[in-house]
Amino acid sequence: MAGGADYVRGNAGFGHVSQTAYVPVPFTGAVAPPVNGTLPPINGTAPPVNGTLPPINGTAPPPVTSIQFSNVTYNTVTGELRLHTDYAGILFPPTERKNVTLTNNTHSVTLPVGNPNCPDPPDACVGNDAVAVVGEPARAWFAHSLGLHVNAPAGILEAAGNVTGLTAALNHSAVTVLNPAFLAVTYHADNGTLALQFSEAIKTANGSLVSLTGGAHTAKILDNATVSNNTASFVLPATDRDKLADMPHLTLRVGEGAVINMAGYSNAEYVARDISISDVTAPVFLAAAYYTGNGTVSVQFSEAIKIMNGSKMRLTDGAHTVQISGRASAHDDTITETLNDINRAKFADSRTMSFAILRGAAADDVGNQINASLGNPVTVHDTTKPVILAAAYHTGNGTVYVQFSESIRTVNGSLMEIVGGASTVSLDTATVNGSIAAATLGFADRTVVSDATYLSLTAPPGAAYDMHDNHLDAVRNIPVDMVWSAAEADLVAAASGANAASFGVDDFVTTWSVTDTDKTIVIHVGGHTGTYTVNWGDGKSDTKSGNANHTYASAGSYTVSISGDFERFTTGPGFANARQLVALVQWGNASWSSMQDSFRYASDMVYTATDAPDLSRVTDMSSMFYAASSFNGDLSAWNVSSVTDMSSMFSRASSF
Repeated sequence: MAGGADYVRGNAGFGHVSQTAYVPVPFTGAVAPPVNGTLPPINGTAPPVNGTLPPINGTAPPPVTSIQFSNVTYNTVTGELRLHTDYAGILFPPTERKNVTLTNNTHSVTLPVGNPNCPDPPDACVGNDAVAVVGEPARAWFAHSLGLHVNAPAGILEAAGNVTGLTAALNHSAVTVLNPAFLAVTYHADNGTLALQFSEAIKTANGSLVSLTGGAHTAKILDNATVSNNTASFVLPATDRDKLADMPHLTLRVGEGAVINMAGYSNAEYVARDISISDVTAPVFLAAAYYTGNGTVSVQFSEAIKIMNGSKMRLTDGAHTVQISGRASAHDDTITETLNDINRAKFADSRTMSFAILRGAAADDVGNQINASLGNPVTVHDTTKPVILAAAYHTGNGTVYVQFSESIRTVNGSLMEIVGGASTVSLDTATVNGSIAAATLGFADRTVVSDATYLSLTAPPGAAYDMHDNHLDAVRNIPVDMVWSAAEADLVAAASGANAASFGVDDFVTTWSVTDTDKTIVIHVGGHTGTYTVNWGDGKSDTKSGNANHTYASAGSYTVSISGDFERFTTGPGFANARQLVALVQWGNASWSSMQDSFRYASDMVYTATDAPDLSRVTDMSSMFYAASSFNGDLSAWNVSSVTDMSSMFSRASSF
């Protein structure tokens, strides 16, 4: 088309929006140029008229109405929540500030957002991000959260220029956490290794920002950690390890910036209490000692322990065995227990003792149970010197009886003198039977003292030695009773003033008090028909089936022991003699069938038992100590796993 002009399409626009315009260019060809402004047809089609543009490929370009956020990130250290779009040239709406909500499914916080390139609205400026900052205390809520989500309304940002476009709404959209989050910690008490696990791989860890606290001691980690993928491991120095070894609760503090991930972001501060302690080493027995002076047992272990079942810890001298009760007190790695008077008497003369532990008797603070250990030697400590309690002279056979406070190994009779008026005779050779020494005077010496109306005993230091070689101190003018009965048992009873029964470790033992107006007690067995033997504590015993009763010759306190097939005890219908029961001394090995009403209304009964009852068959303990107002026993070693009824068990037991 000669002498005219041709048109080519060119682009001019803003951002991603396109518009089409026609630009005139010189035209050369065989066709004549247009006349009077009329253009020749292009490819057979008439050119546009009055500035109207033809469609591009037959379709008009779509308007921009929605701008998508490409990612949302959260920095746990700074608290910055950033919503980012890749659209080039967007601005913060000048008319209002809108809010977003950040949540971790436990907490949520609503925050105003702004454009970081702007001051505050209403000024509008260009930028690609909407930013909100989480402050305290909300920042702590999200410090170690992995599942963060954000909700945001549409229109937080809008397109710049003359094209309408708004950011789309976000509904529970996932948030990328930039910082490593703390996941778990394990402390290996055996080797002092502290392992920290994070949500992602880390490249460095600063031990100086990590500390472990137990009680009053804080161990600060000075060295850098060994880093493997997402775990940082530290090793505590031996001194810190020892101080934290027996702590039941440890607190970890991981300071801000202690670890850095591969992208260069650091962690937020983290504090964990009662952290997991990995300890698989069982405590072991180290040593035991027994002090005859006060009856104290002391047992030392390799670490601090707690007693689980005192009946599995036993002290023995071969002839007697005593169980350590659940009341034994623990102090660090040592337990101590003071035996009652009855058990103390069993070991008063023991020179060789041993200590036995069964598995499950005790455990350390993280639950490792002690293994069985039998026949452990016990160091016996006895610094108590024997003393003379009483002396008697049998005028019929000329025998002098001397009772000591404990069993005597040797007596030098030649050092002990009987003084009667102006006459003095020595005992010469004396024989020893436990705590009683006896010497028979010759005829001449017997004649010397026969006319005396008052006798006394004198002895220098060392006249007698106990089983642990403690000697008798000097004594003077000990009264000597002149008696006609030669029975040593009478002498012992008169000296001790007790109606004590001899009983074994397997017996059920109680103490009863009778008065002049009521000297009868009844053992109620609640329908049990087994055969058992009762030692009434006054030198008499009975073998019974069913209830048993006994009337004493005189008022006083009597220790009653029961052995044999005995599985049920109550204070009886109407509880008539409940107040006569004054002490529960020992449970023995009875396999009890029920404890219903066993000690009901026993208001004067105290609890001195150091062993635990066998309750494996017991389901009913209702009203067991009902109105037993003096009872205050330690039941921590009792196994009540079979019991289903404890109703009113301690009702009105006001001392418990």
